Amino acid sequence: MGEQEQMSDGFDFAFEESDVPRRARFGWVLWLFLIPAIVGVGWLALWMLDSALSDVAEGVVKKQIEDNLPAGVVADVDVEISGPPFIYQYVTGVFETVTVTARDATINDIPISARAVLSDVPKDTTEPVGHVDASFSISQQALDVLAEAPDADQALTLGDGVVTYDSTQTVLGFSIPYTLTATPTVAGNAVELVPEKASVDVGSLNIDVQPVIDLLLQQQPLSICVASRLPEAVTLTGLTVTPDKATVTASADDVVLSGSSLRTPGTCG
Repeated sequence: MGEQEQMSDGFDFAFEESDVPRRARFGWVLWLFLIPAIVGVGWLALWMLDSALSDVAEGVVKKQIEDNLPAGVVADVDVEISGPPFIYQYVTGVFETVTVTARDATINDIPISARAVLSDVPKDTTEPVGHVDASFSISQQALDVLAEAPDADQALTLGDGVVTYDSTQTVLGFSIPYTLTATPTVAGNAVELVPEKASVDVGSLNIDVQPVIDLLLQQQPLSICVASRLPEAVTLTGLTVTPDKATVTASADDVVLSGSSLRTPGTCG
């Protein structure tokens, strides 16, 4: 009995920590670092592919727009596609937002800058774009060309929310020069200059100028056709005037980029 107890005391069934394979533990640690790295590289590759495809699509849209500009319009446009990942938008067949910018465009050799934001743009360019918001900034020189005034020598000067121009009014057989300050407003696809203030130069004539001023302020607004300089699908929505430029805003619905709606100018009725 004493020998059996002595033999049982000689066995040790406890394992030391050093007996667990160290290589297996190192492998798990390695994978913990490798998996995030592999996922990160995969996402980077997907992002690069998405970006490359987006660049190609932007080039296609750029060419489509430049090939369908109205007669007399020259523009080198920049195109940006934004929204969800490009691949997702391509698969669904509709691009959420496409922004088109032309900083050095010309209309009949008159410089302008333009920006358009297109919403719900179909992959198939024969299908209509859902909606377009656009703005056109026109210099003093451009506004002079756009003004279809009866007097060819009429000069238009931009101000802070107003436009000033010179003309003449016949009173009692005399041609009276005057300067009229007007507020520009959008009326359909034309810009109207609503008289606000007038000054009259009667020179040495001995006449009462107040009736002349009252007559000038009561006359019909001067109408400037803008539609003939814009695509027929576009509708004017607003006008902002500063001493440097006039900015016209416009919108359009269901515009086909490959159709005639961008090539055909509007008409003034």
